[in-house]
Amino acid sequence: MSSKIIVIGNGFDLAAGAKTSYANYFESDFYKETKEKAIKWINYCLAGNYRESSLAVLYEDDPSPFNCWDLLFCMKSSHIDRLNCYSSIRNWCDIEQVIHESLTQRDKRVFSWRVIYDYIHELKRDVWGQVTNYPALEENNIMFKFLISTGWVEKSESLDHFYNLLLGELNKFERSFGLYILSVTSESEEYLFNAKRNVELLAHSKENILVDSFNYSNFYGEQCTIRHINGDADNPIFGIDLNEEDEAKFYEARCFTKTSRRLQQDALNISDVVDIGVDSINEAVVFGHSLNAMDFDYFNYLFTLLKFNTFDIDYMGRIEFVYKLHSDNSHEYRTQYADKVYRILNRYEKYVSQSSQHILINLLRFSGKLSIVELS
Repeated sequence: MSSKIIVIGNGFDLAAGAKTSYANYFESDFYKETKEKAIKWINYCLAGNYRESSLAVLYEDDPSPFNCWDLLFCMKSSHIDRLNCYSSIRNWCDIEQVIHESLTQRDKRVFSWRVIYDYIHELKRDVWGQVTNYPALEENNIMFKFLISTGWVEKSESLDHFYNLLLGELNKFERSFGLYILSVTSESEEYLFNAKRNVELLAHSKENILVDSFNYSNFYGEQCTIRHINGDADNPIFGIDLNEEDEAKFYEARCFTKTSRRLQQDALNISDVVDIGVDSINEAVVFGHSLNAMDFDYFNYLFTLLKFNTFDIDYMGRIEFVYKLHSDNSHEYRTQYADKVYRILNRYEKYVSQSSQHILINLLRFSGKLSIVELS
């Protein structure tokens, strides 16, 4: 087994020529019909036409044309325009950040699943069975009406049950996204060629390459072992990261953490856990990853694998963060990327030592065990 591990994110697939970003999916023909039907519902609610039977009336051809996550992502990637309503999708959102915020908010002034559940719970207690108090925030209002129309009042037996329903609906969104990824990667000769070439460049090898992939795509043969950190195209995972304080506060959202969801896949025998011989790993190359907080649990593992928690330069491994320029503003991009590297290493130092003195970063940098380079 190789002593080096290559860690790739969506930037790897994009650099190889595949349209695999969330924005690509959202604007694709693959998702067009679902998006248009979700927007139709938003317009319908904003125009004040809602009735309890509205969904069946509005979509006679398909009683379930989209699910609650499709609706949320449509709302979060748009502006409410009182003249044109949601006539166009202007801004794509960071999908996992939206999931995280929606699950960890209890403020009625922002979108919150917990707030919506509370409204549903109050509705179940109404002996007349009539809605008398809609949420004030338009996003909550639109979602609340959708859930009433799809029977969630009867389905939501408890808070845990409500969140399990949400997870089941997210599974449907994930499967659709996985099918899209297959459609733009598996039969693309350009992508398969570029991905193979780029991973060999990163590994400085053409055989025995070990890859930890945050992508759902596959691109290599027997010479490359790929571990899909968050599932593959058949079973993709969108999830969140919760610190200890948040997990205690938002306990009902724990089933959405990536760690929990990976264990769920283990239990279902659909994960690809591979014994990589962790004692032999002493070098990592990271390319195309956003280094965002939603994946801190993985980097916690990776940095520990490289023995960064020892703060002993004789034992610590080496890590290389690789980027590829996508615009003319190279100075700004480089400094922003360096800041992301700083943030994730600094957060790990706080995690393992309760300190923020940048000892780890300086140890790695001055010993030549940390580098930030452009893909050649």
